[in-house]
Amino acid sequence: MREYGTITYVGENHENIKANFSELIIPNFDNKDQKSFLENLRIGIVIADWNREITDSLLEGTVLGLIAYGVKEKNISVMHVPGSFELLYGAKLLRENMKPDVIICIGCLIEGETEHFNVISNAVSSGIRDLNLQSDTPVVFGVL
Repeated sequence: MREYGTITYVGENHENIKANFSELIIPNFDNKDQKSFLENLRIGIVIADWNREITDSLLEGTVLGLIAYGVKEKNISVMHVPGSFELLYGAKLLRENMKPDVIICIGCLIEGETEHFNVISNAVSSGIRDLNLQSDTPVVFGVL
């Protein structure tokens, strides 16, 4: 049996933030309407198969967390890609074909002795940023 944590807000006083950002909605998972919203949320997850020992654990935690907060398992789709660089193309395909409400990119980069790590990490970061700017579908950066 797994126990799930709770979402805790850390930072400034809620009222101060609400005053600065009037559209900010802090989820209330006890609210019946919020639960209904989460139940119907369609999630697309793109996971890199490179470093599977790490990425599979991240995927498991992501899926269990989503289910714990009310997302239906049938509304979670997972696409595997070879590595973190391919997360961008996978997210683009999911956005165009599945039309999910949210896309989560899961990958892991390990720094070695060459420039490869810097090139790939910059490309993936910039690519996920660009995907967020190109569409109303949020693309979550879950790359370690």
